[in-house]
Amino acid sequence: MILVFPSFRSRCAGAGPLVRRGIWRGWARWVAPQGRPAAWLVVLLALLTGLAGGTPVSRAVAAAPDAEAATTLVERYQAALLDVMRRARALGIQGRARELAAPVRETFDFARMARVAAGRAWREADDTARAAMVEAFARYSVAVHADRFDGYSGETFVLDGTAPGPGEALLVNTRIDRPRRDDVTLSYVVADQGDQGPRVVDVLMNGSISEVALRRSEWAAIGKQEGLDGLAQALQALTDRLLAEDTAARTD
Repeated sequence: MILVFPSFRSRCAGAGPLVRRGIWRGWARWVAPQGRPAAWLVVLLALLTGLAGGTPVSRAVAAAPDAEAATTLVERYQAALLDVMRRARALGIQGRARELAAPVRETFDFARMARVAAGRAWREADDTARAAMVEAFARYSVAVHADRFDGYSGETFVLDGTAPGPGEALLVNTRIDRPRRDDVTLSYVVADQGDQGPRVVDVLMNGSISEVALRRSEWAAIGKQEGLDGLAQALQALTDRLLAEDTAARTD
């Protein structure tokens, strides 16, 4: 599923050579048209969870969580998305970011995903750089949610039970019902992350890993040249630009 949204590339203008050369060169090809938040969810979730440096995140989960707890995690996340979608215009992008910050951060294991996605750059970094990378990744992910979930067209999320997942994880199966369009099947790979409780570590679209995983080399290339600090700085710059656009639009 290759979706094109040319204006995303324009957002990189002036954001520095690292951003232009690296992250957006690959990511700009994997975004959805305006006004289709349900379609964007498919791409976004795969983006967040499919950028593994060598193997999918879901291959190295800790343990299977309680089925009820895993289902509640996904259900709460989807309910938050729908609530914000319905109030999107009134909230604006910064309001949407505030509303979605907690649900997004509480659902995804950004530390695990950042570690796997950054690969060698992560292994060579110190704890301070790693913490900065995790925070930059989480903040960017919240901003992307806020940017893309900017309206509501009658979409609903439906839970379809659980099933054994890869390793010792659990699949929470769901689908997006979209008026006048085909449904989309999403299976959340949920693992028990100890003190954190259950967290989503991967997402399968229609039963398989998204093709967005093919873009995983982007982070490795940037990390090799700029290190983990460079990756974090690129994400921070992109986040700031996303969240600033709403303010700029109101003051024009």
